Amino acid sequence: MVAVTTSEDGVQQIIVLEVAHVEDDLASSSSVSENAELATEESALEEATGE
Repeated sequence: MVAVTTSEDGVQQIIVLEVAHVEDDLASSSSVSENAELATEESALEEATGE
């Protein structure tokens, strides 16, 4: 996720937030199965909302 903020004096800051590294996900079978569950929930949610 990338967030861009502008302070009162007009200075822009770009903040990059990395939730998880791909290498870490691949190394952990539990996170892979969690990601599969999240993907399943997302697709079910998309079907329910029609998006």
